[in-house]
Amino acid sequence: MINEIEKKLRRLTNLLGTDEGFYILALHSFIEYYLREVKYLGNELSFAQLTWEFRNELLDEYGDNFIEGLGSLGQLGKQHQLTNKVRHSFSEIDPEEARAATIMFIRFCRLAGISSDRQLQLFNDHLKLWEQRENKLEQSIIISSLQNELRELKRTNKDLGSTLEGYRGLKAEIEVLRHEIACKTLDISSVKNTAADRNGKIDSLRKDRFTLQQRINSLVGEKESYLKLQTYIDHLGRLTIYTRSRFDYERLIARLSPEQEDLVETIKFDRDYLIRGSAGTGKSLVLISAMQRALSQGRLDFFTENPVLFITFTNTLVKYNKYTAMLMRMKIPPALFTTVDTLIYKRLKNVDTDFVYDFSIAETFLQTISQPVFLTGPELIAELEEYLLGRLIVREEYIDRHIPREGMHLPLNHNQRTAVWMIRDQYIKYMLKFRRYSVNYGRYRLVELMKKSGGPGNGRRLQTIFIDEVQDLNPAALTAVKSLTSGPLIMAGDFQQSLYMTCSPFARAGIDVRGATRILKTNFRNTRQIIEAAEAFRKYRKITGSADEYQVISFREGPPVELFTENNVNDLLNNLAMRISLFTEELGYDPENICILSPSNIFIDELATLLTQKGLPSIRVHTDKFDFTARGRINLSTLHSCKGLDFPVVLLMLPELTRRIQFSDEQTEHLLRNLVYTGMTRAMDHLNIFITQTNDPIIIELHKAVNSLLFN
Repeated sequence: MINEIEKKLRRLTNLLGTDEGFYILALHSFIEYYLREVKYLGNELSFAQLTWEFRNELLDEYGDNFIEGLGSLGQLGKQHQLTNKVRHSFSEIDPEEARAATIMFIRFCRLAGISSDRQLQLFNDHLKLWEQRENKLEQSIIISSLQNELRELKRTNKDLGSTLEGYRGLKAEIEVLRHEIACKTLDISSVKNTAADRNGKIDSLRKDRFTLQQRINSLVGEKESYLKLQTYIDHLGRLTIYTRSRFDYERLIARLSPEQEDLVETIKFDRDYLIRGSAGTGKSLVLISAMQRALSQGRLDFFTENPVLFITFTNTLVKYNKYTAMLMRMKIPPALFTTVDTLIYKRLKNVDTDFVYDFSIAETFLQTISQPVFLTGPELIAELEEYLLGRLIVREEYIDRHIPREGMHLPLNHNQRTAVWMIRDQYIKYMLKFRRYSVNYGRYRLVELMKKSGGPGNGRRLQTIFIDEVQDLNPAALTAVKSLTSGPLIMAGDFQQSLYMTCSPFARAGIDVRGATRILKTNFRNTRQIIEAAEAFRKYRKITGSADEYQVISFREGPPVELFTENNVNDLLNNLAMRISLFTEELGYDPENICILSPSNIFIDELATLLTQKGLPSIRVHTDKFDFTARGRINLSTLHSCKGLDFPVVLLMLPELTRRIQFSDEQTEHLLRNLVYTGMTRAMDHLNIFITQTNDPIIIELHKAVNSLLFN
């Protein structure tokens, strides 16, 4: 059998560089032969069913372990329709499709364990030659043509998605009828071999078959009314092949780009260092690689009592960074990834053993005092927690120097500030008395104890701390972390995605990264179309200051960003459900490659209920059960919880945006725009945005921004 496979592979390599259509047909013929005759999957299944059955076998074999290239099997099934065009219509296929087929074929061979290194190397070599000789103008024209046709279809057919269910039902009925015709044909052949009443039975079967064929002809005519929808799905499918075969994210993440490698080499570990870059530039990847490099060079000893740590803001991001390290095959102990507050809590426990965190302590405290009339309860809590404790404000600054209270809702005069400061002192005494701390006071307390004793745990300090998404740490958190290390902080962040603060925490934390900052400018995550939509939204109003403005480069092409507007949330949910069906059933995306984002948990609950009703399993990304290697469930996330993550398909549901009235209008609008921008840039291939008719200025600006790209 091995010799037979080798012979067939050799025949395939002889077709390299020939007619693209026959070449793809030959590749798919080999795959069909292998699955039917070598894997014994039988002759009853279609090509798409064969590849899917093989995929299920691999999942059974590997369990929860990561399987590189698994997604190519679903794409092979979708690409097979091209071979039918070659067979039946002698259609010409463009070279980019042949390249995509080659990449997917190589992945199939690896998944199947076909180890003919010499023959497979010929395919790889041909890909390199193809890359060198490719007519970039021709490729650009093909992709641009598909994108323009998609835009035109969307402009002239706003309800394309609503016809999907009827179209799918029609296709299913035609398939059933064709199966019945095949059965009638077999019955006719069987009756011919019998003597009794042969002619009468044959005539009856032929009449039945003729009736079935007439019904098919009628349905095929009806199917022509769905021609634009079929064209739309075909174009989306072809662009999906381009984006996911040539620039498969799992392949990209397995190694650093030259730009990223160069940045890692510049980190000297002799001072605090900041890696900046917009969404999708690989900041986390570089940070993890810097940590691995330090270990490999013997700079960091993980087995001493003073190890290195990699920290970030949320548990979900901790999981994602572990997943990234796994993809890159880095031997970094998972225990070295943790959250900022877990680190602070554990270190504070070393010297302040009997406290607990109480997330409602501020509300409880307010019930024990006479609240000032000039601030509401939420405003007073924000003043105490977010401003005074979170920013490590001292009395002299607050009362004597009267420093500006950036981001807070109402101005306060001297007497009002004095009254608030007295409440602040009472609040701290209250927490100390009952040994129940807020998170910000835990940070403040650790900083205070570090200054007094030189460090928790008998002064033991970490060698180096790597911080991801540093823009989301307030000065109290960053100062507390800084106090725990004897060496530098190596940080990564993007203040265009800051969701909690409008100002940099570095100055108040005593951190100086001037001359020790590098910017990543190449986006590997998003297609050019997604970046254009996100940037068009940002241009309606500045999201960040000029200090964080930099040009981002993307080399990936993809389908246009799509916007869906409905009058109410129920219609929006139904439209979203149809899009999920399109991506999973028509375009071949596995459920785990889809993430639905929404501003609040209320809408996430509604989405989970809807998906359950549709028979679609889902999981919330912030729960303990969520795992990046798990399969078969659609991901659900609030916009805040999705920070730092990415998914091939993002469905961004924005029925409304909630304002926090305890902060200034300027800060609130600023952070909400950052929030929407962050959600948009989670998408790798497809970004679909769902909004209702609203007076919300941010959603109106988003609508205008996306439409400006569709109609220009």
